Amino acid sequence: MKSSPKRSLTVSLDPADIDRIEAAVASGDFTSASEVVEAALALWAGTNTNRDFDRRLKAAYDEGKASGPPRELRLPDLLRDVKSAG
Repeated sequence: MKSSPKRSLTVSLDPADIDRIEAAVASGDFTSASEVVEAALALWAGTNTNRDFDRRLKAAYDEGKASGPPRELRLPDLLRDVKSAG
């Protein structure tokens, strides 16, 4: 994956958060504070993606429940319907 050019951003953090970042770098798990922040942002982005998926899945489930009682569906019938919908 090609990385984008880096830009600087100044943030203020609680001392405990700074200590955690410095400990992560000191442990050798990360090479810099920037790398720790990048990993945290990637995790946060993944969490948001999962949250959006969960919302869409719940909406689809609710829509299915509201559509009425379940009905039997045979695979050949489903395939025929899908093919005819083209």
